[in-house]
Amino acid sequence: MERLRPFEEQSQHIWDELRQQSNVDLRSVRLVGSDKATVRKLAMDVAVDGREASALSVMSQG
Repeated sequence: MERLRPFEEQSQHIWDELRQQSNVDLRSVRLVGSDKATVRKLAMDVAVDGREASALSVMSQG
């Protein structure tokens, strides 16, 4: 997963600039699924006011 590290860091940097006064923190970005799978899913760990939250429900509101 080291190949994804630059993407994760850039995603967090972009979110820091776009979030303005949002209380949503982007904690991590990763691919989930088998290493041998041809398709994987992107998973984002986020927190709202310091509490874990579903990325899909909070990141799609903006």
